[in-house]
Amino acid sequence: MENLVEFAAPHRSSKPIVVAMRNSGDNLQSERARLRITESFLQAGVPVFRSMERACRAIYKATAYYDRRGEPAKPDEDMARMAAQFASAATR
Repeated sequence: MENLVEFAAPHRSSKPIVVAMRNSGDNLQSERARLRITESFLQAGVPVFRSMERACRAIYKATAYYDRRGEPAKPDEDMARMAAQFASAATR
């Protein structure tokens, strides 16, 4: 898992990466593992979403933001951070 987290970290790639992880259901051990993995990604600066739909919506909104400004989308950690901000705003 550590290799995946390091690979996804914003400083390693010029492309933004986000992660979608569903709840693991009623299994407490699986839920604890999901939370540990989520925390690892978040500490590495990788946004984590509760569903693929939320991840896609956040990327779409971040890309649309740059389109409205007449700028190309910036494939760096700012793009991933912005996607996370749009997603958190959508869930309020």
